[in-house]
Amino acid sequence: MDLTKDLRNIRRRIGKTQKEMGMLLGIPQTTWASYEAGKANPPLKILRQLADLGYGIEALSTTGIIVGNNNMQAIGDNNQISTSNNNDDDDAYLELFELIRNYATPKMLKELKEKLLKIKEAIDG
Repeated sequence: MDLTKDLRNIRRRIGKTQKEMGMLLGIPQTTWASYEAGKANPPLKILRQLADLGYGIEALSTTGIIVGNNNMQAIGDNNQISTSNNNDDDDAYLELFELIRNYATPKMLKELKEKLLKIKEAIDG
């Protein structure tokens, strides 16, 4: 499933119009409509608001990152969940995730993953 379908499904599931979703999230109806149409990507702030309201984004679950309820959870390869409740850490992680999501090429993602796995392996032994 893709993000645009997830956003549309959430709105329909709770019986809201695009205007009502915009009001709920503090954004114009046209902004919400552009997210549903795939013309714009919602910023992490909006995704966090949806998660805080209890609406998961299935398309984002493949990233292994779940945000919401004033914390962030990262799901590792072994499906263990690591939770951060430090808002300063959360902001730094969210900024990094947003940069990766918006600007990283598949090649960059692969290289970053390989480097992080090497670090993990060195630490875990």
